[in-house]
Amino acid sequence: MSDPWALGTRGDATALIDASTGELISYRALKVRVDALARELAGERTLAFVACRQDVASIVAYLAALAAGHAVFLFDAELKLRAELEQSYRPGFIIEGDAISKRSQAHTLHPSLQLLLSTSGTTGSPKLVRLSWANLQANARSIAQYLELDASERAITSLPFHYSYGLSVLNSHLAVGASLVVSDASVMRPELWSAIRTHEVTSFAGVPYAYQIMRRVGFDKMELPSLRTLTQAGGKLPTPLVAHYHTLMKARGGRFFAMYGQTEATARISYLPADRGDKAGSIGIAIPDGTLALEDEELVYRGPNVMLGYATSAEQLALGDTQQGVLRTGDLGTRDEEGFFYITGRLKRFAKVYGLRINLDELEAKVRVHGNAAVLSDDERLTIYTEFGTDEELAAL
Repeated sequence: MSDPWALGTRGDATALIDASTGELISYRALKVRVDALARELAGERTLAFVACRQDVASIVAYLAALAAGHAVFLFDAELKLRAELEQSYRPGFIIEGDAISKRSQAHTLHPSLQLLLSTSGTTGSPKLVRLSWANLQANARSIAQYLELDASERAITSLPFHYSYGLSVLNSHLAVGASLVVSDASVMRPELWSAIRTHEVTSFAGVPYAYQIMRRVGFDKMELPSLRTLTQAGGKLPTPLVAHYHTLMKARGGRFFAMYGQTEATARISYLPADRGDKAGSIGIAIPDGTLALEDEELVYRGPNVMLGYATSAEQLALGDTQQGVLRTGDLGTRDEEGFFYITGRLKRFAKVYGLRINLDELEAKVRVHGNAAVLSDDERLTIYTEFGTDEELAAL
């Protein structure tokens, strides 16, 4: 039986705080729970499905499946297409809370396969990302380095664990012996902000939507003295909001990190340093131990956190490393004179109209300066949908 994230070396330091009950769970107590469940999962290495909620039981189930040596697929407990995935991958175990459903399923699993996640956090397809333990360790190590995480840090589970960003918060904090407040409250609920104050949370992670909502619920005026770090990923946050949160956190003596990543890179690819608010709009620089380059305008990432490859069926779980540490992101970009990268569009978001190659994302960004807009093309014409403007005004853009 293994000890993922070396839980057994942390002693009585606090690992988890259950926001719903106020229970403090030490690393020692967490390991006892993990080991007890791992013994129930003992046996031939197989594929374990873990139905995730933002609760302590889901964390224990994830760690126990790892400790028992199984490959683990984390998925949303409310997933509607669950039956389809079970049929495609035929799990040997399904763990949901304290309940274990064991099935007589034999799998040929590659020795390096440790974790499966849905691509980009989606759950509408059987296409999964295959990750190794080395991928998880490299990702946690890099995040801990550039965020300067140590045992004094305390995060809150503001993102689901089946989502690579949310899982990276859990892994990176456990890896350094830090603690997490376990809560399923959204940014719109006062319970979340109360838990942050009560348990002296030091960092918050959110996607762009969360940061947009936070402006509306009065985050700027909240008294949150312990909260010193904000991180954002999961899509592009509008540049004015990036600049706003950089300025806000700097004034509070804290830090704001805008980050870029993909599940295929075990979550993180690059980050914008907290002291470079002047580069708002940039995805920043590559994370430690990784490199970013432009090849035919496409962002290409290389690093030890790059996935083994994809899987669409149980048979493909036997595949080895098909990526060899290289990830073509599908994003187009530019690099400035200081080495900071910017995304300009998606590789597949180009149209050729009258022989001209047009970047639809770039055109859409120009129009959106004036209001909500969408740009589409059928390769014969461009169609711009807007909530503003006349034909004359659009022609002048």
